[in-house]
Amino acid sequence: MTDETGMKRRDFLRAAGVGGAVAAGAAGTAAGQEGNGSGTESGGGGGGGSGPIDYGIEGANGYDGPGSGTDATGQSEVSIAVGVGGGGYAFGPAAVNVDPGTTITWEWESAGHNVNAQSGAEFESPLQSEGTFEWTVPDDASGIVEYQCDPHVGQGMIGALAIGSDVPRAAPAGPVEPVVADSAKTLGIATLIAMFSTLGLAFFFLKYGGDYE
Repeated sequence: MTDETGMKRRDFLRAAGVGGAVAAGAAGTAAGQEGNGSGTESGGGGGGGSGPIDYGIEGANGYDGPGSGTDATGQSEVSIAVGVGGGGYAFGPAAVNVDPGTTITWEWESAGHNVNAQSGAEFESPLQSEGTFEWTVPDDASGIVEYQCDPHVGQGMIGALAIGSDVPRAAPAGPVEPVVADSAKTLGIATLIAMFSTLGLAFFFLKYGGDYE
C-alpha cells in the first residue's frame, strides 16, 4: 500500500465523518425547531384551558391570584360572607367557581356593605347592615362575574364568580415540555441511517483496501 493510497483513505474517512456530523446536526436543529414551535402553543390564557382560573381581581382582599379560588361546582346553593377579614373589607370567599343555575346567597357579617355587579351580570343589593341577598345564576350564563362593595371598593372589597368551565385561565404552572413533530422524528431517523451507512462504507474500504482514483 502506498503512502498516496493511505492518504486518500484518511481523506475519505475524514470527509465521511464530517459529512455524518453535519447531517446529524442539521437533523437535530430541525427537530428542535419543530419541537419548540409546538411547545409554545401550549398554555395560554383562553377560556376552557387546563390552567388555573384567572378571576381578574388582583388586589382584591382574600384573593391570591389564579388558582386561589374556591371550587363550588356541583353545588346548587353557595353562601358568601360579606364584610369579613381584616377590617371587615372582604368577601369570603372572594373568588368562587359555580355552575349555571346555582343560587348565590351573600350573608352580612358586618354593617355598611352592599353587593353590586360590575361585569358579566346585573344585580345590586341595597346598602345594609345585616341579612342576606340572593342571586340565581342564569342557566345560559358563563364567564366571569365581577362584583364589589361600592363604599369599600377602594379598600379592596371585590369579589368574582367564575361560571362553568369556559372561563379565562392562566398558563399552567411549570415549564411546558417541547413536542417533537413526527416529520422531525422521521428526518432524524433518515439522517442517522445515512450517517451510519457512510461510516460503514468507510470501514469497508479501510479494511479491504482499494484505490480511490
